[in-house]
Amino acid sequence: MARLLVVDDDEDIRELLSIALGVAGHEILTASDGPEALDVLAAEPVDLMVLDVSMPQMSGLEVARRVRATPPAPEPLILMLSAMGDPDDIAAGLAAGADTYATKPFNIKSLTRAVDTLLRGRAS
Repeated sequence: MARLLVVDDDEDIRELLSIALGVAGHEILTASDGPEALDVLAAEPVDLMVLDVSMPQMSGLEVARRVRATPPAPEPLILMLSAMGDPDDIAAGLAAGADTYATKPFNIKSLTRAVDTLLRGRAS
């Protein structure tokens, strides 16, 4: 199916998302912070990023801004994932370049569906 990059500083969340999205048929790459995510993107094309907002060194918002400013080819879709669910936080994520925004805690089936919906939208 698609190649996904899961970016989260929480190892348990990275592992949960990697397993669930892998079972859904996707190839999974991971990164534990923003700089590592940018390194992965420079080396590997991905179709979609699941990107945490609150991370050390570089926030997911900054990662999204950098990806949108100088996108790799092809430009990945971005599903921003955050514990911050205030409308202003969601608006900031979308303004930074996210295609959609999901909040933690999350339902893994709903998140998998959101990923598939984004990828289907790109394919059409």
